[in-house]
Amino acid sequence: MNGKEVTSAAQTVQGDVTVAPGINEITIRVTPETSAEPVYYKLKLKVPNAANACLEALSLGGNVSLKENFDADTLKYTASATESAVTINATAEEANATVEVIWKDKVIQTGTGSASAELGLTEGDNTVKVKVTSADKSTEKTYKVTVHASGDTWLSDLDWTSQTSGDSGNPTRKDKSCGNNTLTLWDGSKEETFDKGIGSHADSTIIYDLTGKGYTSFSSYYGVDRETKINPSQASITFKVYVDGNLKFTSDVMGTNTAKGFTGDIDLTGATELKLVMDKGANNWSDHGDWANAKLTKPFTAPQPVVVTVQVNDPAMGSAATDKGEYQKYDTATVTATAKEGYHFVNWTNAEGTEVSDANPHVFDVTEDVILTANFAANPVVKKQYTVTATASAEAMGTVSMDHEDGIYEDGEKATVTAKAKEGHHFVGWKLKDAEDILSTDAKYTFKVEKDVDLIVVFEKDAEPEQVITAEEIMRRIIADKSFATSIKKDTKKLTLPEVPENAQIEICSVNPEGIIALNGEVTTPQEDTEVIVTVKVTGTDGSVATTEFKVMVEGNGETEKPAPEKPNPEKPDNGNVNQSGAKDNNANSSTPNGGAGQNTVKAIKTGDTANFALYGIVMVAAGAVIATLVYRRKRS
Repeated sequence: MNGKEVTSAAQTVQGDVTVAPGINEITIRVTPETSAEPVYYKLKLKVPNAANACLEALSLGGNVSLKENFDADTLKYTASATESAVTINATAEEANATVEVIWKDKVIQTGTGSASAELGLTEGDNTVKVKVTSADKSTEKTYKVTVHASGDTWLSDLDWTSQTSGDSGNPTRKDKSCGNNTLTLWDGSKEETFDKGIGSHADSTIIYDLTGKGYTSFSSYYGVDRETKINPSQASITFKVYVDGNLKFTSDVMGTNTAKGFTGDIDLTGATELKLVMDKGANNWSDHGDWANAKLTKPFTAPQPVVVTVQVNDPAMGSAATDKGEYQKYDTATVTATAKEGYHFVNWTNAEGTEVSDANPHVFDVTEDVILTANFAANPVVKKQYTVTATASAEAMGTVSMDHEDGIYEDGEKATVTAKAKEGHHFVGWKLKDAEDILSTDAKYTFKVEKDVDLIVVFEKDAEPEQVITAEEIMRRIIADKSFATSIKKDTKKLTLPEVPENAQIEICSVNPEGIIALNGEVTTPQEDTEVIVTVKVTGTDGSVATTEFKVMVEGNGETEKPAPEKPNPEKPDNGNVNQSGAKDNNANSSTPNGGAGQNTVKAIKTGDTANFALYGIVMVAAGAVIATLVYRRKRS
């Protein structure tokens, strides 16, 4: 089963085999009880598989020879052809698979399960592809065949009618010596190898049927293959060529060390049979002969061109032309119609008068000779036309439409334009472009067209409803997002208050202590860091009021005021704890630590400042009283 033995028995075999999706090959071997050779029977089972995209068979007809044997898993092939006309046939393993023939990069034939198409080869290399898509569309395979078309055909690419070899162990072979090595001949000074040719063993006769093939000549190199050089004195072969039974060429006796010969061009015009013969000498020892680069020749006939003919219904109305005129089958042709002034193109019709296209130019694939007629007609009398355009002042606000999508209107025709505002906007009116005056306030505006008109539809945004937010809610937001400053760096000029909604207010209504942060937010940097209690009032959009206090630490400038030196107290001659020797006694009468003394000093400074300030106030009041008295007396006098 697929190359693996699954069961056997003496007489009758019956057993189960497992088959895979696709093609399965079952070989049955029958071995007789006698010494006769076994007999083999082969069965092919096809198991459906919707994902299978393999080809089962591929052929290009009798004029094409595939170099490789076809295999479903092999995707690239080479072939040779001696004639232009070729028919490709491709059959998928799955009956429901899609098969496409691709020629000149175009799909020229599509079929289900199989496809066939006629091709016209040109001299040289031609590429044809077959694409197979599985029934479930999940798998694709593309097979590519490169066909070399030429009047020259290697004899080894053709199948012989019959052949014989003088040694069954060294049979006649294509493109190999009879010993299954590379074809190698002696050129008189060195060995020369050949990729193409036929190797055989004398006595040998190889016959080819040339009936109807049209070959005009045959030529080949010949000689004893160098695989016999181990016994160079044994080989002796005479090479002969027969055409329709008539001897056309005979060589000298060739040995292992004899330089290769050449038959020259042997005429095959009208011939039906070619016979190549190797005759042995006294015996056939080491008679390994080669027909190297054996070749048949005939003129290569290019494919017949396909002709595209164009004509017009009336030469007075216009003309027509093709891009080439002559094409190969499946080429792309372009035909173009040109109308004269006052006329216009209508369509293309075929020889039967059936419309084939109204496109101009008309592009199509050529498959056969065709005659196309370009039809023209006179232009109708057209009224003067005007263009009406209508656009929105802002596309985000609304849209505009017209009863004529192309905006073209005949003279005197009525036009209707319609404006539609988008949500959150409203229609205002129509005006001319670059003008300020409103022409109409009708959203659906109809007017008579007598000139080109460029309209602008004006939209406006709807007024937004006033947002009502209470003072308490605003204050909660300020506290929640911590937007009120809790500290101020020194040299800061002003305390910035948090943003509040439109139509709401925020202000400072009091500070404690005063003199550092003003009610307008201006900041006076203190000498040392000072915490200020700022009372803030917020007025909501509904008129409600809320107040709260915020603690703000204001950074000082770091300059501490120095106290004035104390004056000696005459009533206390021992002030400062000075001893009789005049030296200051730091320990005398000192029951308070140094830190306590420092604190007392600070308190003294603050007390002195307060006394000075009070004295200054008393003086100013007295001065004011004096000035008031003088003014009063002056008025009386």
